[in-house]
Amino acid sequence: ADAADTSAVTEALVAADPALGERLVHAAAKRLRLADRTGLCRGSYVLTFRASDGVTTEQVLVSATVRAPEHRHAGVSGGDLFGTAGWSVHLDRLGIDLATLPHETDLVWYAALADPTRAAALLTEVLRTGTRASDGIVVRSAHPSVMRYKRGSRCTFRYEVEVEGPGSTSFPSTMIAKTYSRDKGAVADRSMRALWDSSLRHSSTVRIAEPLGYDDERRILLQGPVPEQRTLRQALMTWFTGTDPAGWDGLIEMVHRAGVGLGEMHAAGVTVGEDVGISDELDEVRERVARVAAVFSNEGPMLQQALAIVDDMASRSGPEPAVGSHRSFRPAQVLLSGPTMSFIDFDGFCQTEPAMDVAMFRSMVRSIALNKGHDETASLVTMSDESRHDRLADGERLCQAFLAGYRSVASVSDERLLLWETVQVAGIVVASWTKLKLSRLPNALYLLDDQLARCGISPDLR
Repeated sequence: ADAADTSAVTEALVAADPALGERLVHAAAKRLRLADRTGLCRGSYVLTFRASDGVTTEQVLVSATVRAPEHRHAGVSGGDLFGTAGWSVHLDRLGIDLATLPHETDLVWYAALADPTRAAALLTEVLRTGTRASDGIVVRSAHPSVMRYKRGSRCTFRYEVEVEGPGSTSFPSTMIAKTYSRDKGAVADRSMRALWDSSLRHSSTVRIAEPLGYDDERRILLQGPVPEQRTLRQALMTWFTGTDPAGWDGLIEMVHRAGVGLGEMHAAGVTVGEDVGISDELDEVRERVARVAAVFSNEGPMLQQALAIVDDMASRSGPEPAVGSHRSFRPAQVLLSGPTMSFIDFDGFCQTEPAMDVAMFRSMVRSIALNKGHDETASLVTMSDESRHDRLADGERLCQAFLAGYRSVASVSDERLLLWETVQVAGIVVASWTKLKLSRLPNALYLLDDQLARCGISPDLR
């Protein structure tokens, strides 16, 4: 909990390296993850500094290792100045080691894609593998900006481009490039090509990006742009915090439309991607539960019991026929721009039951509803069960609108949906520990309690 407390970390960092004190505003954890069964966490912190003008701020990312109390040691801080390659600092009371991030090595082509001159030539080469390969496009200038970056895993760049060639008049002025450390780019390319060739390409409900190319050796994916002003997750959060001008009816229409779009994707007949079943998801959650149980020993039995309930439910019904599925279909993967809605991020595309995508979206909506206006950096939040009940009721109305939209196009079993939702909710609870989002725990546990009640499991049977 201390490692996720911005104030505690900032205070400890200034004490350990007083030279930072005049400019450091705060230090916030970013992507901390429980790495093993000893309580070791790895990730990074974003350090925010006042710029030299005293008004604006600048941010610096540093690596972090966090150890549980019983595994802490007397660390030694490096003697180099902050900002140099040899800088490091040990925060003894919190068990945190911070250090300058090394250069990116897992994403081999990251530096080239971030360089305007090198990127232009690289994009030209990758374009020769995609839907515009015959257009003879040559990228003359490419101005990159980083949209999303998960160090060591993937990075998404947006480019403003100037091109020439026979097909240049119809070529978009904006292009998206993604680079991966593993084979998810190949999965995304295959699925996007298949979706582009399916009925979903002509949908009046949602848009998908044009697959412009994929270089398998370099693991670089190119795609056309889709309009984006905000995500559906952001729309949900702004409504729940009372700052959304669209209002409740507009939000209901958005989630209903997202359900229709998902139904259209499932009905498009796309057959690429690996086969995934409920057992695969359970195995993944169990592995994370084992990490949690080793560190938070009191919580293991409760989580294992929830998974045993899912096992029992799964044994009593067979799976529905598999459909081409997103696998990570959350409100964050739905982009909004005026009346236009788009789906993104197909690097997990697979063949599985329709309930998987539907359950993930609905579970995340309920989670967002419970955490509206929630400060993730605070200590455990006290909230009455009455307040949680009211928030969850709002989330449930949105879930029903989403399901109604989906069922206007495709079908999904109530029994399988309940089963997959229980897996997803168990995963949300586990993530509160593995991602050190401990301030979410009370709401996550309330959500699991509500989900088990939906399964007919009363408190006295748990």
